[in-house]
Amino acid sequence: MHRTVPFKLTTKCLWHSMICLVCLGTLPAEAAPITLAEYYAGDYSVAWSPSQWGWYDPSYFDPPQYIDGYVSSVTGSAGGGSTAWQIHNPGISGVEPHYFFFLQQPQYVAAARENGWNLQANAQFVAMEQGIANQGLAVTFDGRYYGVAIDTDASGALIASIPTTATSSTVLELSPPSGAGDYHAYELRSAPNTQLVSFFYDGEVKYTWSGVAENHPNKFEFGSLTDLGAGSMNFREAHSYILDAGPTATEQGDYNDDGIVDLADFTLWRNTLGSTSKLAADGNGNLHIDAGDYNVWKRNFGLRTADASSASSQLEIPEPTSWALVLLGIAGGVLHKKGRNALCGTPTLFKIAP
Repeated sequence: MHRTVPFKLTTKCLWHSMICLVCLGTLPAEAAPITLAEYYAGDYSVAWSPSQWGWYDPSYFDPPQYIDGYVSSVTGSAGGGSTAWQIHNPGISGVEPHYFFFLQQPQYVAAARENGWNLQANAQFVAMEQGIANQGLAVTFDGRYYGVAIDTDASGALIASIPTTATSSTVLELSPPSGAGDYHAYELRSAPNTQLVSFFYDGEVKYTWSGVAENHPNKFEFGSLTDLGAGSMNFREAHSYILDAGPTATEQGDYNDDGIVDLADFTLWRNTLGSTSKLAADGNGNLHIDAGDYNVWKRNFGLRTADASSASSQLEIPEPTSWALVLLGIAGGVLHKKGRNALCGTPTLFKIAP
């Protein structure tokens, strides 16, 4: 079960927030992702600390909780072949080494709510020592808690534990034992204007849920999520963004992101029709490749979503005969989906923009 830690914003915290706002500036006039926080361990002999990148640590709590001795730079074999920042949970009550920031400024909270937010990390699970998953990443936003704790099961397979109620969790297998010790990409990503968040593992959606009620300020964190159990995890990177406030290439039908909405994007849509995991062609953002995504593509056919490298490169809009072939291809895709009408009455699932 996750923990709620009492805190108060001290002068030190407020000054820290002001530094972050200097980096953020004002909301951009043009649509673009807004960086909330970043961390890179670096490629030197000693890793940077997340604190050096502006992340808080529990010494900002009231009373302060010092984590010296539980975090360190690791390199070589200890870091999985990379320089990384290791966070070790010692299994001591009240000691939860982790890094975080609070999202409080109203304009950024509103932008995150409207456009979506994410928290991602590139990390290596090292060890669990006391039988309770405790290392991972979590976000509390708009009174909902979204946490993913990384662990291994009895066979050595890499797993994720996701709290779905105040007393229960969903457990997902992520990797067989052979890959459990590798670095992997973990991400929490919200759907705009909803309470839905998806957990991505190595770029693939593994789970979507609405979190757990939590009376806590908006907080983004990685490392030890609870003082229960003991274990370690190495972090190479951690980043958080407010997602693109404008339409992405995918939302405009450019499913292969080559700057032009063309027949290649239709082919990608057709080849993944019905999928809920391969979402490159999910133009309407419902976590399901369906007829709505085809309509996005059709509506924007011929649109340039980025400056083309060659001004002479022109897209030829299909003539009626070509459209007949396109529609025939759609019909073939529908017939191939045995027992499902892929163009009408498709059940709506959850979606996060890629």
